[in-house]
Amino acid sequence: MIVIGTKDYIGSGKTIVARHLIERHGFVRGRFAGALQDMLRACLRYRLCDEATMEHMIEGDLKEKPTPWLGGRTPRHAMEGVGGIWGRDQMGSNFWIGTETDKLYIETDVGCG
Repeated sequence: MIVIGTKDYIGSGKTIVARHLIERHGFVRGRFAGALQDMLRACLRYRLCDEATMEHMIEGDLKEKPTPWLGGRTPRHAMEGVGGIWGRDQMGSNFWIGTETDKLYIETDVGCG
């Protein structure tokens, strides 16, 4: 499996590059943020945040708003912490790459016996 990662600012063209690779070369799209978002959802559910608010916090207009459910920090701050300080720095520099490629192997039946 070939893995190509893109990283840049919002609006820089990452999605355009991904679409090109998918449409013209048969790549499958993965999202490193998916696991981070699922971890944040688990935390917010545990703290009894309602589903609609949770989705606004993770995918929508509340991503940059501090919330008491996250100790007064923003959802983006929480995901950056899980992604960087915990995931990359504590678990290993390839932790998130391995997490997403494992998921893609299973979803595309590449890694299933």
